[in-house]
Amino acid sequence: MPVYAYSNTPQAAQARNTTQPLIRDNFLAINDGFSINHLALDAVSDYGKHKYVSMPEQAASPGTDAHEGALFSAEGAVSGVTELCFQREGIAATGAYIEMTAKSGNYTYLPSGILLRWGNNTWTGDQTAVVANTPPYFTAVYSVQMTELNTLGYNRFIYYVSATVIPATRVDLRAVGKNASGVDSDVPANYLIIGI
Repeated sequence: MPVYAYSNTPQAAQARNTTQPLIRDNFLAINDGFSINHLALDAVSDYGKHKYVSMPEQAASPGTDAHEGALFSAEGAVSGVTELCFQREGIAATGAYIEMTAKSGNYTYLPSGILLRWGNNTWTGDQTAVVANTPPYFTAVYSVQMTELNTLGYNRFIYYVSATVIPATRVDLRAVGKNASGVDSDVPANYLIIGI
């Protein structure tokens, strides 16, 4: 498909027979540009609608004024690949934004900005383990779910769970595993941390 350069025409001193092909090329350039990711201007139905949206990766977040949001793509802080991002209203350029599609290893974000991190560990008796010591870090934890894996038999269970958040650094999970007799025991478990 040919690419037409948009020209600043007509000018006051230009004759009609000079500007006619330039104006035609301008319309062709507009059509070429519009046709990228859109149905054609002269489509019988659904004209003007996007076929898909592609956004070049931004080096910095765009910034937003009051009562507006910005949807853009940027390199994920941890994933290192292009992610779909949202910036809420009233945020300066290069300010905080939500990586809506970020998933790398054992974490992901929800569009609301909620951070989910999961994994597994074996707690030996009454033990505290650092389970979230890599970015992105939590600033607050809302809930911790743990599910025993039962790899050591059905006579063990999780008796107690607590989470200590060291903001922007790590989350320490403490779990007390007991066997059927109430004695401290190894308990392998999956965990899910929900927070921001």
